[in-house]
Amino acid sequence: MIIPGTNIEIPDSLMVHGDLDLCNTKAKSLPAGLTITGNLYLHGTEITVLPTDLTVGGLHLYGSMVTTLSAGLTVGGDLNLYGSMVTTLSAGLTVDGDLYLAGTGVTDLPPGLTVGGDLDFSLTRIKTTPGDLTVSGGLYLMESNVTVLCDGLEVGILIASAGQLIVSAELQIVLVTQRKSMLRLFRKPTAKSMLLHKMLWEL
Repeated sequence: MIIPGTNIEIPDSLMVHGDLDLCNTKAKSLPAGLTITGNLYLHGTEITVLPTDLTVGGLHLYGSMVTTLSAGLTVGGDLNLYGSMVTTLSAGLTVDGDLYLAGTGVTDLPPGLTVGGDLDFSLTRIKTTPGDLTVSGGLYLMESNVTVLCDGLEVGILIASAGQLIVSAELQIVLVTQRKSMLRLFRKPTAKSMLLHKMLWEL
């Protein structure tokens, strides 16, 4: 469902089977009971608050005026906050896909944060991780302020700049140079990805 850049009022309890694109519309609020199976895009709108009962497949807030996330928010896909105005995350936030925090003003990760994909908070002021943080994919820390990881961290793979971290021996770490930190590493090795990694490391 794509809505062009016009005035728009969304009815309560709307069910959207697919994406809801409100970019550059004059929408000022979202209704109660809004359910979106696909992605919600809010770039260029005047919306500042998300409804507490929002159900969404993916949420993209870059270029939006939203500053906080509703308590207990669950995102079924990716949560993209890159370059957004969001500065705090709600306790118990669950993101089934990837969570992108790079370039935001977020300074702390909330307790109970669960990410089903990758968590990227490169280029942020976050200094540590909560002990109950769970990340099924990769944890990307390049050019962040993190130097120490808390005990109890569960992560699929850890990607940081060389010499950045003080960690326990149990954690799997991939040290990358500044040049290679711009590259996304494959979560599950394949013949193609292993060949690409070999080529990259030989650059």
